Amino acid sequence: MKRLAERIALVAWLLAAALLTGVSPVSAEAAAGFYVRRNANGAVNAQMNVIVLPGIGSVISVTACDYQGSEELMADGWRARPVIRLGGTIQAAQAGYGARFVIGALTTPRPDQSLATAEIPIRMLPSCEAVTEPRRITLTSHSPWQEGPDVAGVYEFAGLTPSPDGYKAFALLEWLPEKDTGFNPWTGDYRYEIIELDGAENRATDLYPALGADVGGYAIRAFDREDGGLRNSFVVTYFLETAYRVTPDGPAVLIYRAERPKG
Repeated sequence: MKRLAERIALVAWLLAAALLTGVSPVSAEAAAGFYVRRNANGAVNAQMNVIVLPGIGSVISVTACDYQGSEELMADGWRARPVIRLGGTIQAAQAGYGARFVIGALTTPRPDQSLATAEIPIRMLPSCEAVTEPRRITLTSHSPWQEGPDVAGVYEFAGLTPSPDGYKAFALLEWLPEKDTGFNPWTGDYRYEIIELDGAENRATDLYPALGADVGGYAIRAFDREDGGLRNSFVVTYFLETAYRVTPDGPAVLIYRAERPKG
């Protein structure tokens, strides 16, 4: 019951942060929530989810395709075309504010209707300027990735519900100090594994007994792409409240905890 009460309090805090951020003029932090980009025909062809974390700022994930039709693009429709998925942060840049993407993948349909997913190397991820306004985020591509859909455009606010995912969890880890994570994705060639900890088939305490609690969230592992060796392991809890550096048979070290609202 205590854990449930804390989770409810955290969600309430995230929603309050969304409202407070959203009423400001053009600002560094986008309001937390769900945003959509529409094509010239009014159909949604990209989505952005934002969680605002103290000490971090706006952590985002973006899913986009190049659909230009007029019909609503339902789940099956997304499967029928190339889709880019990215995770990163919106942060101060040398000029204005930038959406810095640090993890991404391109999913393409095969003729047999299965899907092929390929990670995008970190240095090939698109770079965007981000302008945040109440109920709107505009991305302008500086160096769009040439082999997949562009993520640039105007994303309009469409709802308050925070939406965590493994890409945002990874973006949180990349933003933390390297002295705490022992990890720098910019200096090595890594392959990543992200496991959603659902408390049933994938249990946190089965993977990392030292956690001492069966938290929900994401287990993130970085492997050396050349030799396949495991380099780093982390657990990030569901709403990105906490992050741990972990090893299968060793300690779980707390490396991030979101500030609780005061009062």
